[in-house]
This record gives sequence, C-alpha cells and structure tokens, in this order.
Amino acid sequence: MQKTIEKQLAALVEMATLIGSSMDPLEITERATASAMELVNAEAGSLMLLDEKRWELFFQVALGEKGALIKDIRLKKGEGIAGWVVENRVPVLVNDVQRDPRFNRTVDRISRFQTLAMLCVPLITPKGRVLGVLQAINKHRGKFSEEDLAMLRTLAAPVAVALENAFLYEQNSRQMQAIISQERQHRQEKEKLIRDLHDGIGGLAANVSILAEVGRRADSRADMDSCLATIADLSREAVAEIRAFMNTVEEGTLTWQALAGELRHFGSTLLAPHGINCHCSADIAGRQPSPGLFFYQSVCRIAREALTNVVKHAAAGNVAIGLSVRRRRLSLTIADDGRGVSGAEPPGRGLANMRKRAEELGGSYTIIVAGGTTISIDIPLPGKSATPSTTSRRLPWRPVQ
Repeated sequence: MQKTIEKQLAALVEMATLIGSSMDPLEITERATASAMELVNAEAGSLMLLDEKRWELFFQVALGEKGALIKDIRLKKGEGIAGWVVENRVPVLVNDVQRDPRFNRTVDRISRFQTLAMLCVPLITPKGRVLGVLQAINKHRGKFSEEDLAMLRTLAAPVAVALENAFLYEQNSRQMQAIISQERQHRQEKEKLIRDLHDGIGGLAANVSILAEVGRRADSRADMDSCLATIADLSREAVAEIRAFMNTVEEGTLTWQALAGELRHFGSTLLAPHGINCHCSADIAGRQPSPGLFFYQSVCRIAREALTNVVKHAAAGNVAIGLSVRRRRLSLTIADDGRGVSGAEPPGRGLANMRKRAEELGGSYTIIVAGGTTISIDIPLPGKSATPSTTSRRLPWRPVQ
C-alpha cells in the first residue's frame, strides 16, 4: 500500500514539474498518458484532443500493445464513452464496457484489442475549456476503483494546465514568427525601393549633369538647344518618378483598385496627348492580399515603361490595358495595334527592364508580336503564398482561442 502511494505521488510530482519545464505538447501528452497507466496499473492508455474546428476527438497519444493501430481514428463529439465525457464534462468509470450503450466498438474492431474496462476523465482548463480526455484501459489485476478514478482526475488537472500553456506558447511563437517575417519583408522592400530610386532618379540626375556639361561646351546654338530639350525631358521623367513614389507612400492607398486607377491615369497622361486611344479594364476578385509598396511600384513602372515604348516606337492608334487580380496572382496585359517590334531591332533597355522587374517579383514576362505588340506579365501576389507554411509540426490542428 505504501509503495502504491509513493508511486502515485511520484507521478503527480512529475506532472507538476512538467508544467513549468516543458512547452512541448507531444512530450506533455506522452508523459501524461504513461503516468495515467502507471497510476492505476492499466494495460493501455490514451489521450484524445478535441479538434474544435471539426468538433472531433482524435488520438494524440495511444500507448499499449495496439496503440499504433488507432492513431488515425476520430470520434465525433458525443460519440463513444470519450465523446460522452467531453460533451457532459464529467469523468466515467466503467468496469464492463460491453454492457455500456455509450461504448463505441470501432476502436476494438480496428485494433483487434479487447477493451474490458475504462477510466475516462475530461481535460478541463481552469477557465472551463475542455481540451480532450485522458483514458486508462483494462486494469492488470482486479477492477478499477473510485480511488483510481479520483487519482486520474487529480492527474488530469495539471495536464490540462500544461497543455493550455503549451498551446498558448505555440500560438505566441507563431505570431512572433509572423511579425519577424513581416518586418524582414518590409526591410527587404525598403532596400529594393532605395536601390530602385537610386538607379532610376539617380541615373536621370547623372544624365542631366552630363548633358548640362555637354550643352555648356556646345559649339552651336542648335547643339545647346538639343541638350536643353533632352534635359527638360529627363527632368520631367524624374519629376514623374518622384510624384509616382510619393503618391503611393501612404499605405492606405495601396489597394488593387488604386493600382487600376493608376493604370487609367497612365493612359490619359502618357497616351492621350499623342492621340492614342486607351481602354483599361480591371478584374479584381475579393479577399486578395494587399500589394506591398515595392510590388505596387514595380507593376506601375512596368506599365509606364510599356506605354512609353508604345509612344516612342509603336505608331499605334489604340492600346488596351487589362489587369486581373485573382487566385493570388496578378496578370497585366498591354496590347497595341501598332507596327510591332521588329526582330532586327535591338531589344532596348525598356524591354529588358520590364522583364527584370517581373522576374524580381517572382513572375514571368512574355511579348507577342502579331498585328501589334502584346506584353503580358504574370506574378504571384505578395503575402503568405510566397512563404513556406509555419504550421506546427507537433499538432495536426491549431486550437481555437
């Protein structure tokens, strides 16, 4: 008798220690199940957790001769003795399960294990949330007693606390990882924007400086006027770059509808002054990730580069701009009815820049010349789809908080 009491106290002390030492749900459930079997001298034991999204019980741990065979079995809430315990939030002692109408024979049929007797206690947190059940199956000698049931209930209390702490720790870890990932993404976007601005506006400023020096040393008035005209064009381009950047710095403006509006604005400001008709259409599905600043700016620059090429080289009368945002992908198509890009012509910096920007966003770029030129880009949207899943490796579910 004294040895039994000492064994029981040792098991309870171990679980109390586990509360403060482990945040691993798998370790907690395995040690809790082993302690339950030892406490009441049972042949087998299991710990089932409640999947609150599907309202099903599943075996997180099953120890004993046939434990591995039942890990994939799920019980509906209220199904079997375990389901009844969860639904009614009270412990059960049954020494002849075959006579109990609540007993579900599915587990025995699959495992070919004969359940004779069962102790089943709910795992209830201090705030009253039911996490699952702790079970002991078949006593080695004799029958389960009320004392056995009381011991299992005593064990279940610290197990529920330890599990809840582990779940909260897991949830907080996921949230922290998400914050760190988001901050890293923002930092990378900032670095790309700075580099982009340096290459774009910095390059324009350098060209202006060179042309100013060339114009200052020009031998004729015509050469000077030519330099000044080019400087004026570059200055307008630089102002447009700065204005486009400032218009999208406010995060509240970074929506797909705003991007569609920006494309229409490009049509009216870049094409209309040259007598080119522009038709812009947008197909934006709901619940899509918002564009980041770098993504937004890159798509705008691709569109502006494509439309600038139309003005300079296509001799087109009409342009169609199509934007589609759905299924976590963006598709942009710009088609003109001009003369097309000649295969003999050098590719030029504009086409290379568009391809580079699309590929930098993880997308593809295609150009088709047939009755005009059609440029298409297809890009995955920024957000979760572009990053690996952080689903817990320890649990096949995430507890609802």
